Amino acid sequence: MGRCAGWVALLLALGVGVAEPPRGEDTLAALAARYLDGADVVPEFARWTTARVDAEGRRGWRRLDAGDRRACGAVLLLCEAIGRGSGSTRPVHRVAVLDLVHGLLKQRSAAGGCGLGPDAARRLYLLAGLTARSGSHLPQAHAVLVEGLRRHPRDAELLTALGTVQETIATLWRDERGRGAKAYSIEGAGDVNLAFALPRATVDEAIATFRAALAADPAQVEARLRLGRLLVLQRQPAAATAELARARDEATNAAQRSLALLFLARAHETAGDATAAREAYEGATREAPGAQTAWLGLARVADEQGARDEAQAALTHALQAERDDRDPWWQYRMGTSERRVQLLQALREEFRR
Repeated sequence: MGRCAGWVALLLALGVGVAEPPRGEDTLAALAARYLDGADVVPEFARWTTARVDAEGRRGWRRLDAGDRRACGAVLLLCEAIGRGSGSTRPVHRVAVLDLVHGLLKQRSAAGGCGLGPDAARRLYLLAGLTARSGSHLPQAHAVLVEGLRRHPRDAELLTALGTVQETIATLWRDERGRGAKAYSIEGAGDVNLAFALPRATVDEAIATFRAALAADPAQVEARLRLGRLLVLQRQPAAATAELARARDEATNAAQRSLALLFLARAHETAGDATAAREAYEGATREAPGAQTAWLGLARVADEQGARDEAQAALTHALQAERDDRDPWWQYRMGTSERRVQLLQALREEFRR
């Protein structure tokens, strides 16, 4: 270290200029500008993020001018990098940057910068929340969505997204209490990346949030679907069946219909109607024949009814199915990328202009 300083001093004494490394905010703003102009700078951004999540890297985020479109471009760039699975693989690094994005969103909203109208600002909060959720950064997702709802209190999409995070957190707290532990750490959270304790959330709070989303927009199928599942967990099969039957009828894709039928089957089982449960499981397998979860449910119910051959056939299908994101239940747990990608593309195009 001393030798390096000595060389620098000698060069300065000889009048030789020594270039200072670029400041974090300058590098970040330049990358964001190129990104908004259409360049694929995600790999370069990922390398910078991995190397610069330190004091200077954090200052780079904090020093961005909230009135500059490049600040919003930087948020979009981070969201795309996380969505692609690029950047630092150390959870604490991503969490630190997401915290700074949360601060930047608050700063931007207060400053009214980037030339954003109210709807674009709302969608930016939604995108950041969905991205944090997809990366299992639950505290950050919760914080961003709560802030977004403080500014857009009756937005159905933000409410649905927050309810989804509350549902996941409530499930984690419930499971953790069953193991006798009081808090999560990065090492103890499985596939959920946490740098500090989860915020508190209960199933009742998630139910209330989904109902608020449906009051704002009854067409929110995901909110209705998740509300129905939570009512099953609360052992309210009649109320759950009403919500899930409507979600099934209003579903916009096969994955939603499969999930509605899957949860309907559980509601029927809770009510003691094995025949209706079996029919619902069969419907779920037709909607998503390659999914494992519905076949397992069908095998269990058929076995309980004494239909051993059908149970064996369903179990064979389950063992041959893939347990990955092609299973709607896997998508339900981890969050789908469709809406997040739509938001990212639309906002990037708007900021480019």
